[in-house]
Amino acid sequence: MSIFYRLNKNNMKESKMFGKYYGRAVHTDTVDLSRVAEAIQENTTAKKADVLAVLTEMVNVMQRELCDSKRVKIDGLGSFKVTFSSTGVNDPKDYNAKDCIKRFRIVFTPEYSIDNSSGKRRRDTPLLRYAKAQEVPFNPIDTKPDTGGDGDDQNP
Repeated sequence: MSIFYRLNKNNMKESKMFGKYYGRAVHTDTVDLSRVAEAIQENTTAKKADVLAVLTEMVNVMQRELCDSKRVKIDGLGSFKVTFSSTGVNDPKDYNAKDCIKRFRIVFTPEYSIDNSSGKRRRDTPLLRYAKAQEVPFNPIDTKPDTGGDGDDQNP
């Protein structure tokens, strides 16, 4: 198993990195709750219906807890918390949550590991411990020399 990537060229002329190529992750499919439940059923004694019931309720509980201003931590996975963007005001008396708070977001922080020798937090996450990168089998990047055009020589 590999995490696929595709090379993309930076075409933003104002960027210091203009013309450089960068790898971008390519997602080949979306796995929904039903497929997760099927995979869990294959690896445990629980039936798919039981797994779906538990996972569906987990989503409901997470929604309730996040909307109650709590962080939700799932051991082995990571934690979820709510953040939002807000407009500023000059005087605290002028702050009105209804008008000033804009978009709510959920931030996921993967679980991290601890380096036993130093006791410091490591940047890797156990979820990706065995991950490796592999170029997607078809990569539409034109590797011919740039002819000085507008820099937009790649298909999206």
